[in-house]
Amino acid sequence: MKGPHVSFQPNDRRLNAKTDTWEVWSLDKANHLGTVEWYSRWRKYVFSPEHSTIFDEDCLRSIAVFLEWETRKHRNGKRSFHTDAEVPA
Repeated sequence: MKGPHVSFQPNDRRLNAKTDTWEVWSLDKANHLGTVEWYSRWRKYVFSPEHSTIFDEDCLRSIAVFLEWETRKHRNGKRSFHTDAEVPA
């Protein structure tokens, strides 16, 4: 998925992990901006930015929409990417 200035790349998942994670990059992939991961205390996906990164309202809006979308999918039992065992035949 891509926003106006950001790209969300699936992270290699741990075997049997219950949640997905993504790396957030600038569109030119020159800058790693942070990570999207599940935060169990809040029961939703959150964005953990890299140190010394800056964001405008469009970047933040794209990240917020992505977090809401993935949290909603997770709560409905629909994962973004699957292990081999989860892929429908």
